[in-house]
Amino acid sequence: MIISLSAIDAGGKGLQVEALVKHLRGRGVECESMHFPHYNSVTGSVFMAVLPQPRLQILLDIPVEESFRRRPQRDAAYEADRGRLEKVREHYWEYFRRLDRDRWWSVDGTWSPEDVTREIVRKVDKMMEE
Repeated sequence: MIISLSAIDAGGKGLQVEALVKHLRGRGVECESMHFPHYNSVTGSVFMAVLPQPRLQILLDIPVEESFRRRPQRDAAYEADRGRLEKVREHYWEYFRRLDRDRWWSVDGTWSPEDVTREIVRKVDKMMEE
């Protein structure tokens, strides 16, 4: 089963993936985390073409201003472009709205990391029971 977590920069993906993997392993579920390659590269295109669709896709939604509050210093120019991040956030919402509602949900990424983790774990546990 594939579970996908998406967010703009500094949205909490790494922390939440780590917490979910730890939770699942604690339940005896074999799992691994993967970081996707750049989608626009040849490797990324091939990878996305052969990857099965995730059973659940979770959007960790934070405003762009929150992203910059969490990480004021940006190494890459594309990460420092607020307009670009707004477009990425809008693209995520457009993408998710086209999916079957049973296959995705969003969580308010401005909640405390612990509350976000509890919500993700609750949803994943419920899905695994079905």
